[in-house]
Amino acid sequence: MMRRRKLALLAGAREAHALASVLVAAGAEVRACLSEPSRLAPLPVPTHVASAEPADGLSAWLAADVPDRVIDAGHPFDAGVTAVAQQACKTLGIPYLRLLRPAWQAQTGDCWTGVGSIPEAVAALPPEARVFANTGRATVDDWRDFEGTALILRIMETPATPPPFTFMTYLPASPPFTLEDERAMLRDNAITHLVCRNTGGVESRAKLEAARSLGCQVLMIARPAAPPGAPVVASVAEARDWALAP
Repeated sequence: MMRRRKLALLAGAREAHALASVLVAAGAEVRACLSEPSRLAPLPVPTHVASAEPADGLSAWLAADVPDRVIDAGHPFDAGVTAVAQQACKTLGIPYLRLLRPAWQAQTGDCWTGVGSIPEAVAALPPEARVFANTGRATVDDWRDFEGTALILRIMETPATPPPFTFMTYLPASPPFTLEDERAMLRDNAITHLVCRNTGGVESRAKLEAARSLGCQVLMIARPAAPPGAPVVASVAEARDWALAP
């Protein structure tokens, strides 16, 4: 009897949930690893969190029970974790694949400026800017040189302490957000500029459509490049086929 395919799934992106489900349904043995506790629904497979030491923890996790293949379905901006995973797979001789959903592309009516980081976005903003950003609480310090009029920063959890800067206001909220939700939020806060990371995907595109409809400027932070030399696919179906191929 053929041994079940043993797969390691590096999670973080929404696609990881769908991929885990289809791989298990296909008969594979799947275990997952997160670099930090997820705010999404639990994965349908045994899940390890290597949050204290993501680099050492991830490498050790892979080495402890070497899988047949590794699928990296981490967040598009988890470049550090991706680099560690790819190097660990090279060291251990494990085939590695990056699942990376397509980046957003500007459409007719959009007014986007591409930037490489939050500090670069901050430097490009005019003094009268009223900004909405959903870059998360972990990026608070990246905004310290902000010289606009106001910054609304959306975060997932209700904070225990106020923001450290007088120009900053936290907006606790959890997805999904509809187009009307996003349009009302931008309009009610008189937002002139949206700063966001190019994560791609359908679920969080509503803010871009709302910005287009209201004529807001968008500063789009480019995502990190895919790992050099590694195979990359854009869909769950492609990742499934690679993981299960003979």
